[in-house]
Amino acid sequence: MKKLAIAILSVLLVSATAYSASWEILGDQGFNDHYSTKHKIAVHPKTQEVYVAFKDFNHSNKATVKKFNGSSWEVVGTTGFSIGEIGNGRIGFTFNPLTNEPYLAYEDWSNSNRISVMRFNGSSWTSVGIPGFSKGRVTDISIAFNPKTNEPYVAYESGTKITVMKFDGQSWINVGNPEFGGAANEFVSGVDIAFDASEPYVTYSIHSSGRILVVKLHANSWIDFGNTGANYVNVFTPSILFQPTTNVPYVIYGYDGGIEVIKFNGEWKSVGKEISNTHSWLDMSMGFNPKTQEPYVAFQDYSKYFKLTVKKFNGKYWSPIDLPGFSSGAVSDIAMTFDKNGIAYITFHDHSLDKSIVIKLNP
Repeated sequence: MKKLAIAILSVLLVSATAYSASWEILGDQGFNDHYSTKHKIAVHPKTQEVYVAFKDFNHSNKATVKKFNGSSWEVVGTTGFSIGEIGNGRIGFTFNPLTNEPYLAYEDWSNSNRISVMRFNGSSWTSVGIPGFSKGRVTDISIAFNPKTNEPYVAYESGTKITVMKFDGQSWINVGNPEFGGAANEFVSGVDIAFDASEPYVTYSIHSSGRILVVKLHANSWIDFGNTGANYVNVFTPSILFQPTTNVPYVIYGYDGGIEVIKFNGEWKSVGKEISNTHSWLDMSMGFNPKTQEPYVAFQDYSKYFKLTVKKFNGKYWSPIDLPGFSSGAVSDIAMTFDKNGIAYITFHDHSLDKSIVIKLNP
């Protein structure tokens, strides 16, 4: 049955070439043959190998990282290497641009649900600073490196507040005012941090009031960066990234009516019309093609029975890369990235195959 399902997916992926695209599954059996969540994907800065970090249900819900060596998936370090079980919020995963070491930030259930960060030193995963260094329990987490100082920064959500910290080489210290965000009765979620050429920006949602906020660091305080104009009944999982050449910030988020991307050019404005006008906000990811500078979005498509749809913005509108809903079954835990040659990689769990896979879009 599994071979038949894989064959069906292969047919669907091949049929997508009618839309001038060619999808390829990395590794003939996917990178994980059982259920996994919290996928994050990144490309090694030097080798251009694809790495995937995830919550591994087959190893006590701890973290596992795998990489594709060109022919098959191999474990980076050991399976289930994290100190404790990974929590239910978003994890952070990225590479140190100077040392090329992968870093993982996660909610650590063995340390009272506080944040822990680990790095792979070439032979094993080791803690960066003390484990469980946040003041209290956390959920959503994001990690990014300062391009000037090469220090890792983490942003995390703890109920109604956001905190940003950095590792100064010896310990984790607050960046700007800690615990900013919503009022005492406002639920904050979906935190994400990214840098332009030198400064950190953070986006997050105030779930109870349906707002998306973006803040930047100024004089050691976090201040609002424009008015996004997002004000819906419910908003979800915002992410922020910068266009590689222009350093213009883009934010993607979901809301009750679909998915929207906005960018800042003196003020926040929508990028094209909405990507989807159905409840597609459950799972999504955005990335920039470094060759064309075009933003791509991969999302769980409610109108296609929660299957995978990928679109790009061609300067006028969002156009599908392939057949909408081209995956074999419903998908979840979507994450997308590009290598330096403009090749897109998307990871997700395909529920009809009961496998976690990565697909590659050849340009």
